[in-house]
Amino acid sequence: TRTLVDELLEAVVGTVFVDRSEEDPAPPEDPTVGGECGTEMIGALCRLLLLPTLPATSICHAAWLLDQLLPTSSGSSGLAARMDAGQVESIQGALQSARLGLVDELRGMWCDALLPLVHLEWPKARQVVLQPALDSTGNAMLAWLHAQQSYEAGKVLAARKGAVSHQLPGHRSLSLSAQAAVHVHHKVKRLVAMMQVHELLSKSDIPEACALPAIPNTDIATVEVKESSEVDLAKTTNIRCTVSFAKGQERSVYFTVYGCPTPSVGSGDKLSPQDMAGIAKSMPVVILAAPSETRLNAGTVLSVAPLLGTDPVVDGSHPRWLHLHVRPPVRRFLRAIKSSEQGNKPLTSSWQQLVDGHWVLSFPDEEAAVNAKALVQEHAAKITAMYCDVLSPLLSPAAGAPS
Repeated sequence: TRTLVDELLEAVVGTVFVDRSEEDPAPPEDPTVGGECGTEMIGALCRLLLLPTLPATSICHAAWLLDQLLPTSSGSSGLAARMDAGQVESIQGALQSARLGLVDELRGMWCDALLPLVHLEWPKARQVVLQPALDSTGNAMLAWLHAQQSYEAGKVLAARKGAVSHQLPGHRSLSLSAQAAVHVHHKVKRLVAMMQVHELLSKSDIPEACALPAIPNTDIATVEVKESSEVDLAKTTNIRCTVSFAKGQERSVYFTVYGCPTPSVGSGDKLSPQDMAGIAKSMPVVILAAPSETRLNAGTVLSVAPLLGTDPVVDGSHPRWLHLHVRPPVRRFLRAIKSSEQGNKPLTSSWQQLVDGHWVLSFPDEEAAVNAKALVQEHAAKITAMYCDVLSPLLSPAAGAPS
């Protein structure tokens, strides 16, 4: 006799991983923590959450199952009121592992995408946890395959050496930015799902939104610096360089970093809600701008590269040259995910939209090239530190730590 628990277990791990012979006794209709079967199942589900390749959907299904199997509790009584020490330890370990995995990405090329991704994935995970729908075996298998691919992509990226601008794409025709996006997306989904496991089991509910500054898509589109737009260069550090957009057609331009927020508080002080909101929706970029013919201290944007991921490197053979990796913007990352979810194309195909670029800029002398590199690195370090502050409620063990 099949029960809802049987069906959900198959949704969690896929039918190919569930092999119950006809001779096996059917599980009880309503296993509880007081019974041996219920206790074993709860322990197995908690240990399953420690698997780094477990798909986020499977984590959400496991959360629902655990909530059904565990004894009910009143209000915010914490995990200890519903689970034994070993089970709590497994939940803590899985949540901490997910947090540490995302901490690793704070200095990665997609750090500025973490907050929008969390907001994108939070309501989807909440829906699956509170109202689970059974996937087909094919979809369950694809979820496991995508999770495994993202895990493998992370290992490949970690093994790479040298500057991103000097790297060649790996196999499967995905750019380095796309490979990193696959890995980051899995990590975000995993952390969001694990946080909701904790919320559901310790507080019997999941907030409708995460406790981070919201970023509407309109805000991202508004702050994006686009080619052909005019920008104010009066308050930025501008370095002259030469670039060639076509063979034999060199052009003298300004090289600068644009769009970095300036908090109203000093270093080490706590950021205000207004500062947090401003940092959350900031998308700083490196731009190449031609001097404006109509305005003083202004420039027309010729080309744009997101600040994070540029990884500037002075050429070893030509010290006046500076190489920069050009990553796709965050909005294109989000569009690739939404496109696959709307059925327009498979997720693997959507990642191919994330195409890398490469700048080679010539500066007047070696010192100017070194200064340009330092300018990028300084601003990248500052914005990364700001993003860390904004994301701290999500990544701090003290925030929502299992009790």
